Amino acid sequence: MASRRASYSFPFVLLTLVAVTAAVSVGFFSPNIVSLLEGESAEVTDEQAEATALPSVPAAVTFTPVPPTVTPTFTNTPVPPTPTVTSTVTPTPTPTATATPIMTHVVQPDEALWEIAERYGVDVEDLIELNNIEDPDHLVPGEELKLPPQ
Repeated sequence: MASRRASYSFPFVLLTLVAVTAAVSVGFFSPNIVSLLEGESAEVTDEQAEATALPSVPAAVTFTPVPPTVTPTFTNTPVPPTPTVTSTVTPTPTPTATATPIMTHVVQPDEALWEIAERYGVDVEDLIELNNIEDPDHLVPGEELKLPPQ
């Protein structure tokens, strides 16, 4: 059976040696291992055993967690004002009756009521009603007749 030779990379070997050297220098290993590495006997003196003894730990250690205290903080956050809706539409004013100037006609001699109505484009009946004429065939020259609006 052929033996198999282990091959390790150089960085692995170097890091292993550095780690072992550091552990020995800080006393990581017990004095027995350190003396074996240095080629001495494995006998441990009382002084060495006392120096490397672990401190005793109490048997029962209780841990009571303390809940963190939460202190609320308040910040004064301004509230923006609520917008109000205002109407910018102005109502249309109610139309008022404007006084239209009353037009009149002065009756001339030999003028008939139907001629006056035709000249101004109004009805004969409207002229009779507006002016309270009792006899439409008898107009008095110089009389002033009101004309209805057109």
